[in-house]
Amino acid sequence: MKLELIGQEWDYTTTDVNLLYRNFNDYLTKVIETIIPLKEVIFKREYQWFDNEIKRKQKERDRLYNIFKFTNSIDGFEGYKRQRNKVVAVIRKKEIEYYEMKKRENRKESKKNVENFKTNCK
Repeated sequence: MKLELIGQEWDYTTTDVNLLYRNFNDYLTKVIETIIPLKEVIFKREYQWFDNEIKRKQKERDRLYNIFKFTNSIDGFEGYKRQRNKVVAVIRKKEIEYYEMKKRENRKESKKNVENFKTNCK
């Protein structure tokens, strides 16, 4: 970047400060964009059933895993395994509850749509 900036011709005939600033800013931005690549960030998908209870249980699971890694004990591994299984069970339960709720909502909507259709056809 230093060589890029040194190689730039900095003699300008204009005395307009705004124009000089804009030219400097444009050139500096161009140099930075060529030297420093943009990083693509991928966001994790947030599921509707994923709530704070699951996050707390995951934190506890991770804490128990770190204890197991530090102590390398069988009891630590057993505690981690139990918590891991609890996390999986809670996630499955919340997901099933969420989709059951959505099915009930869709049934209600379907019934309303059928009733509206029947009344409009008369």
